[in-house]
Amino acid sequence: MRTRRHPAHAQGSSEYLVLMSVILVLALIAIALLAMVPDASFDLRSSLSDSYWQGRATPLFITDHAFFSNGTLALMFVNTQPSTVRLYRVDLAGPAGRFVSVRPNLTIGGGSEGVAVIDTGDTSCKPFEAYEIPVNLTYSDTVSGVFTKPEFGEMPLVGRCR
Repeated sequence: MRTRRHPAHAQGSSEYLVLMSVILVLALIAIALLAMVPDASFDLRSSLSDSYWQGRATPLFITDHAFFSNGTLALMFVNTQPSTVRLYRVDLAGPAGRFVSVRPNLTIGGGSEGVAVIDTGDTSCKPFEAYEIPVNLTYSDTVSGVFTKPEFGEMPLVGRCR
């Protein structure tokens, strides 16, 4: 007598559905756990910002920055060129969306550091709150002879208010 083997196919497809539903539930739990950690996205944005401003932005790296609750923004610049660079203008948009353009007239020798302290007038940042500030720079160097050159920041500065 012949026995039918068709029920085995049905059992295989139901096992597949059970396995897929378990994987889906685990994926949803993982997404929920990541969403419950609010600093995870901040840390990622901060790391990406730091890697841009300390490695890809040329000729001026911003190696450190601090935004204070009184509206002061301190920027530490490093000139990566062997020639002297003069920083003429810093354009930025503060956390409250207020646009600020300042002229620090900062001269930084080749391979040297310089600090610019900018009063943004934006006091909306409370201590330990996250901020993102888009930054564009205008500078000149002694090698090219071009009076001013723009350096457009592809990434904003990301940090926590102090």
